[in-house]
Amino acid sequence: MVTGGARSGKSGYAQRRSLELGGDDVRVIVTARPCDEEMARRIARHRAARPACWRTVEAPTNAGAALRAASTDVILLDCLTVLLSNVLLERGAGNEEAGLVAMTAETRALLEAAAAREGFETGWAWRTSNSRARRTKWCCWCAECRWH
Repeated sequence: MVTGGARSGKSGYAQRRSLELGGDDVRVIVTARPCDEEMARRIARHRAARPACWRTVEAPTNAGAALRAASTDVILLDCLTVLLSNVLLERGAGNEEAGLVAMTAETRALLEAAAAREGFETGWAWRTSNSRARRTKWCCWCAECRWH
């Protein structure tokens, strides 16, 4: 489990640990979408930092299915917060309650798939006055509590 604030180096650390633990045999499940230029640059940096031999699966939603399909011992999921944000935006557009239900279902599917594996955690100190962002943080926190 890797913890830390936004842009604190969690992905880099997780990649180094994954390399130590799995060497060339690592599956990476990525959840980010290149929704703007900044995110496209971040995705490109992350991609360039990973060993080319690692198998990457893009799962902006339905990460539980990607996790179930992974046949390696070392699996790096980057990132739970982005995954749940994607679900909220995709399935809850215009309907916050539907988004929260979808986020809960996504979390449950992921946790069921990961029951026997090491885990992940979202960033610390994410503060906002936006009610949708606060609810997203709450769902992420609930996912972490269920994981532990």
